[in-house]
Amino acid sequence: MCLAPGRRPNSFESQRSLFSARASSGYISDVAHAPKPLAHKLVPHHDKDGGRALHRLYDTSESWELGRGGGGAVTTVKRRSTGEMFAMKTVKLDGMDVTMVDELRREIEIQRSLDHPNIVKIVESFEDQRLVRNGSSLVSEHRLYIVMELCTGGSLVSRLQAKPYSEGVAARLVEKMLRAVYYCHSHGIIHRDLKLDNFVYETQAEDAEIKLIDFGFAFEVQPGDKDEMFERLGTLSYMAPELLGKNKKRAYDSSVDMWAMGALTCVLRRKALPMFTSPQAVRSKVMYKRQPWVCRSSSRGPSGSASRTKPRTSA
Repeated sequence: MCLAPGRRPNSFESQRSLFSARASSGYISDVAHAPKPLAHKLVPHHDKDGGRALHRLYDTSESWELGRGGGGAVTTVKRRSTGEMFAMKTVKLDGMDVTMVDELRREIEIQRSLDHPNIVKIVESFEDQRLVRNGSSLVSEHRLYIVMELCTGGSLVSRLQAKPYSEGVAARLVEKMLRAVYYCHSHGIIHRDLKLDNFVYETQAEDAEIKLIDFGFAFEVQPGDKDEMFERLGTLSYMAPELLGKNKKRAYDSSVDMWAMGALTCVLRRKALPMFTSPQAVRSKVMYKRQPWVCRSSSRGPSGSASRTKPRTSA
């Protein structure tokens, strides 16, 4: 950290100096704990009678479906007061165990704490639990609704498949991605699933802003804790070698996001996954310590395959 002669570091710079220490892997961590943005207080969570609050604030009568996954559907909604359109993810909480529900709430809380032009924003969330009639009996229905920025430009991977990027365009994209990742790390958040599919365009315009989505695997380093994690999560083709070893008790750190960014950059320039011919080959060759870290073409395309165990909030 460099300061002008005679200038004392402010509180955040002092904190960054404290946390910019070497992790167990030898990596100089950039994880810090910047103050939460003011926008954090402007992202409400309605946990009492959330269904009524949702329909009071948003019009869902003309919604259309944007996508559907294991956790539920993503549809459009319109803010009644302004007419502005948003995306809304509906997650069915019925039958989920307490741990999974807590993880969803934690994911929402992580995104509430981020305010960056290249990270998709959560506008507000609603939780609703009610009894509904099913034939002659009443059943409990538990739903979580997450209202987010509406991004209609498609994913980075879809644009790349349609048209290759020049070196200059790719460089500008990677700069924006790195700014988003650095911002996350500055607030103690490690994404752990960086890949082309998790960057989307705000609109269909050529110069549309790019946004980082999907914080379902994100980890928050608490103040005073080490930059260390143990869960093996992510998308195989973008996972760092330390995530694929046999020793599950060995810690890894935020540098896994940097590895993923390197793999992603390779795909942007060569339209090919780095290193090997398939995600399965990545695992087998890393296990046997054969690590020719070079870019080669992949028959599976730039998306790879992901290991997912819970619903995701991002549209």
